[in-house]
Amino acid sequence: MSNGYSADRSFCYLLSCFRTRVKTYIQVEPVLDYLTFLPADLKEQIQRTAVTAGNIHAAELLLSTLEKGVWPPGWARQFVVALQRAGSVLAARYLNPELTDLPSPSSENAHDECLQLLNLLQPSLVDRILVKDVLDKCVEEELLTNEDRNRISAAESNGNESGVRELLKRIVQKENWFSAFLTVLRQTENYALVEELTGTTCFGSNAGIFTKKELHFS
Repeated sequence: MSNGYSADRSFCYLLSCFRTRVKTYIQVEPVLDYLTFLPADLKEQIQRTAVTAGNIHAAELLLSTLEKGVWPPGWARQFVVALQRAGSVLAARYLNPELTDLPSPSSENAHDECLQLLNLLQPSLVDRILVKDVLDKCVEEELLTNEDRNRISAAESNGNESGVRELLKRIVQKENWFSAFLTVLRQTENYALVEELTGTTCFGSNAGIFTKKELHFS
C-alpha cells in the first residue's frame, strides 16, 4: 500500500511540474474508457466539456478531478496505463511515477520548434494536403490511432480542409510526430511540403538529408 501511495503522490508532483504539456498531449475521450475507478457521472461531465469547450478544457477538468478526488490505491498507475493504451503515449511519459522515461529538455525544445513551424505553415498544409491520401499512411506510421482516423474522417465530411485541421491537431500529440509526418508526406509524394518543412529539397544533391527537426524526440 505504501508503494501505491508513494506512486500516487509522485504523480501529483509530476502533474504540478508538467501540467501545461500534459494537457496538450492527452486525447481525453478514449482515455476515459480505461479509467474504471472514475464514476460515470464524472466521465459524462468531462465528455460534455470535450464536446462543448474542446479537448484541452476537458483535459484540464480531468486532471483537476484526479488531483482533488480520493481514489483507490494504484489509481495513478492505472491512469498512466490508460494514457498509453489510448494513444497518449507522450503524456504518459511525463506522468510515469517511476521517473524512468521523462522527455529531455532538448527533445522538448525540438518538439516546440517543430510545432511552431507547423503552425506557421498550417495554411499551406490545409490548402495542399488531401486527407484521403495521407490518412491511412498516418495510421501505419502510428501517428494516429483508429479512433483518430474515425474522428478525422467525420471532420472530413464537412470538407477536406476540416479533415486536415483535425489531422494536424491530433498528430502533434504523438511521439516523434514530425519525423513520421515527413515520412508520410514523402510516401504520398508531397515533396514540396517536405521542402517547406525542412528547408531541403527531396531531389538532387540534397536528397536524403535530414535536418535536426527530423530527429526523434527522446
